[in-house]
Amino acid sequence: MNPISKVVLKTIRFSILFFAISVSSLLFADANANEKLIEATLEGDPDEVQKALETGTDINFAYQNESEIPKNSIRHREQILGRTAFGLVYDRLYFYGNEDRIEYQKKFRKIEQILKNAGAKITNPNELLLTASFTGNIEQTKFALENGADVDTHDFFYVTPIQRAITFQHEPIVNLLLRKDASVNLTPLQKQINSSSVKILYPPLLIASYKGNKKIVIKLIRAGANVNWIGFDGAPSALMMATRENHTQIVKILIKNGVKLKNGQELMNLIMAIARKNLELTKIFVNAGTNINAYGPHGITPFVTAVESGSIEIVDFLLKKGVDTKALAQEAIEIAQKNKDQKMLLFLKSHGIKE
Repeated sequence: MNPISKVVLKTIRFSILFFAISVSSLLFADANANEKLIEATLEGDPDEVQKALETGTDINFAYQNESEIPKNSIRHREQILGRTAFGLVYDRLYFYGNEDRIEYQKKFRKIEQILKNAGAKITNPNELLLTASFTGNIEQTKFALENGADVDTHDFFYVTPIQRAITFQHEPIVNLLLRKDASVNLTPLQKQINSSSVKILYPPLLIASYKGNKKIVIKLIRAGANVNWIGFDGAPSALMMATRENHTQIVKILIKNGVKLKNGQELMNLIMAIARKNLELTKIFVNAGTNINAYGPHGITPFVTAVESGSIEIVDFLLKKGVDTKALAQEAIEIAQKNKDQKMLLFLKSHGIKE
């Protein structure tokens, strides 16, 4: 080979090597930017999301295989498969939906706007279904289901579309999901999560009972929801949530459909009914055999709770049911005095309850 040919060959080899290195570096940069976009979204950092977008990230990027996810940088590996940054934003907005988490909501709303302005779109049917069940978009829900979305898919927090729709009272979407045979109890994956971590996932019926939506509660029960579900470690039941939120009609619906009033939580149900000044529920729980002389957590009792609530009707009912006041007289009087409840003090003293 003559000298000129050798030079040409070396030049070609160098060019190929340089091109390979450049392409590799570009792909690595994109991969790193994609990783930063997902991580910044999960952390709720709008500034870092913006930086990631400025470094050439694929705005609609999603990990398709767990092997693609960097081992030491991104947490929650199994929860982000197939999820775009835009979809994860709505997961976070769902999780931080309570009024006491306004600051978190602001962060993720800002990220939502940044991603929208950059042209982010949700095209994955499962992500679209999860988003639609959060926003209440019935047409998007239909479209997602028609295009192969799993009706029981779950979000970053293992929450299903029907649980989202019930939480935000999107009744038309709940109805559609029920027609598509959405699970009305915990899915196998959710049961596994509940048994393997401290996280407790609540079934749809418990959420509907908490929200006080009679129509949805009835539809869930008709579809086979377990009215007697109780999680581990004293997790609340649908009955407890309805009682806590003072939803008398929901409690009656649950009773009509076979809920067990003596389920290990009956004392707390009674105490909550009394604290809510709900005489009707108080009577239901007492007449079902709840021990009115029992002590709950931190020594709380039905009688003292009634005095503290200020409900003379409930105190009178408990006295007529034979509540033992001997050991509780002083505490009851002290609470009435502290609350400056003169009517209660006079009533207690008229029944022989004194310091």
